[in-house]
Amino acid sequence: MVPAPSHELKYRILGSLLFLPILILFSSGGMLTMLGGGLLSAGISYEFSTLVGRKDGGQRHIIGSLAFTSYLLGMITFIVEGISMSEAVGLLAISYLAVFIIIKQFGFILFLLMACLFSLGYLINMPGGVILILLVALAISASDIGAYFSGRLIGGAKLAPHISPSKTWSGSCGGVVAAVFIILPVIALEIYPVVTLIVGGAVIAVLSQIGDLIESHLKRRLGVKDSSRLIPGHGGVLDRFDGYLTVLPVLSVLVAADLVGLPDIDLNIMSFR
Repeated sequence: MVPAPSHELKYRILGSLLFLPILILFSSGGMLTMLGGGLLSAGISYEFSTLVGRKDGGQRHIIGSLAFTSYLLGMITFIVEGISMSEAVGLLAISYLAVFIIIKQFGFILFLLMACLFSLGYLINMPGGVILILLVALAISASDIGAYFSGRLIGGAKLAPHISPSKTWSGSCGGVVAAVFIILPVIALEIYPVVTLIVGGAVIAVLSQIGDLIESHLKRRLGVKDSSRLIPGHGGVLDRFDGYLTVLPVLSVLVAADLVGLPDIDLNIMSFR
């Protein structure tokens, strides 16, 4: 049953509490971080496979398994001696092609999902990568909240009425402002200059909103409202992490190209070698 509008915020807050154990794991460093990332990746992979392979149980298992493998491939260069990043990306491409051949559709969002999970595995093993992901998560959460309240209070023209009728331009702008506002205090840590934080917060907000719209388009094509009913007021894991589909792949490319530096704070104490 869909919660009444007056109770929607309450359900959202209560649903958010379900993420606390995973957030604690992810923030703990070492093997616990890997476990937290693995739980998120497994939930996202399962929901995606259930959405696109609803009529075939065997197909669902293959899609979910190969999608989850993307997370493991992101970590493989840190786990297995002698495997380069180009080889890991090659394995990711093979996995992607295998899934695409099976489902024969949704190629773009499949690419984003597998690239996102790969990026998650890659970033959490980089020195300072966990901190960077947590900063991104802070900005995305602020963008979601800012868009929710500003859209309700101001209303106005619809952002993408054929994809997500409830989203407005005022909500989108409010999300960008909220993301920048929440991330600016990071200047006190002397990790990034203020200009980088302002531009970064705005870009993260815009990318996360694009990811949200992409997932909304997928659900509209499949005729479903939520990726699952796991989280009251939120839908499923994929519904809560759709913004990361576009943010994490871009972020990992920028980090790999040394265009974005990693914070000199490392929660990751995992060592396989």
